[in-house]
Amino acid sequence: MKKVIITDEDNKPMAWCRDQLCYCTDETWRDEHFPVKPYSIQTARRYIKKSIEFRTNAGFLVGGYRLMPIKIR
Repeated sequence: MKKVIITDEDNKPMAWCRDQLCYCTDETWRDEHFPVKPYSIQTARRYIKKSIEFRTNAGFLVGGYRLMPIKIR
């Protein structure tokens, strides 16, 4: 099964946190608040959809999201 990480339009990794995608707050992408994780394509698309819905309903700006394929060893 292919795995992906979610990035913004500038390829900065994002992670799922509660109701929206958030930026990791440390340089290793593994902080305790928003660790970047690999997702299946289906899960990543669901998180993107939920994040867009949440941010739109809250009146926040919605940026572009991308799926970046990764290899897991």
